[in-house]
Amino acid sequence: ALQIGIEHNKTITEIGNSYGYSSSNFSTAFKKHYGKSPYEFKSIRQNNKIRENKDFYVDLSKTSYEHFNREIKLVYLTDTRVVYQRYIGHYHNLGQYWAEFCDSHRQYIDETSVYYEISYDDPILTDPDRCITDLAISTSKPPTRDCLTMVIKGGKYMSYTYSGPNTRIFEAFQGLLGVWLPNSNYVADLKKRKVVVKYNSIDVAINHFSLDIYIPIV
Repeated sequence: ALQIGIEHNKTITEIGNSYGYSSSNFSTAFKKHYGKSPYEFKSIRQNNKIRENKDFYVDLSKTSYEHFNREIKLVYLTDTRVVYQRYIGHYHNLGQYWAEFCDSHRQYIDETSVYYEISYDDPILTDPDRCITDLAISTSKPPTRDCLTMVIKGGKYMSYTYSGPNTRIFEAFQGLLGVWLPNSNYVADLKKRKVVVKYNSIDVAINHFSLDIYIPIV
């Protein structure tokens, strides 16, 4: 779904073929999972007005490529092993999930720990209560055998720093992926890597978040 939304210059057949599907099989599989055809979804994204879900709405018609391009930069990340836990639920519950995650993994947290978030679903398409997110931290301490670990793959990424309230983070994501990326000269690499968020700072008292959004590119 993400690739359809951001690669406006490619046909549905080309996108399906890149994942090993025939045109008809891709459309059938996509509609079964997301409830609408890939053509319907592409039309929604190209209108730049996302109105499909009462919980997640953003009007991108006034969002410019230049707004993001002034701030985005090319970075090279190294592979990073993290301990993580997967959560399935509404993105509005992320604060609760982070509290639970940090409590259950507090033995791995120290002054060197870096906090990461990887979201796998777009709530415009997926049932908001079924969205998948991995919460993760880097750690200098050896994980126990029952602890889940994974490697956040390094390589070439475009990095954008968001600063502001948590209510505008969704808009930043949609602007980057729905406006900036399709109009840039870059191609997202989403087959083996994911869009990653790295938290810089959080001040819950004034609802201010600083985070880096990393978009993998070829």
